Amino acid sequence: MWTRQNTPDLSGKTAIITTANTGIGFEMAKALYASGADVIIAVRDRRRGMDAVDRIRKPETRAGSSVSDQLLNLASLDQIRMPFADATATTNI
Repeated sequence: MWTRQNTPDLSGKTAIITTANTGIGFEMAKALYASGADVIIAVRDRRRGMDAVDRIRKPETRAGSSVSDQLLNLASLDQIRMPFADATATTNI
């Protein structure tokens, strides 16, 4: 079973997580960030995304890891692909 305790050091890795402002996606983003990954949370609501980023950063800040939000419109496949074109070159989780 995957737990925060058995997650390896993810420094230098990038993860994109959809619907990460609440629930399982949010907990996954927190765990990956705490393990050193650069995390991009894909959200539909910018305000809620920024709030989630703040909540993920609060308990612990890791040197070298980052967390940010990216507005994502699920209505169009092109709208999904475009924001992540640069990030997917280095996404490796």
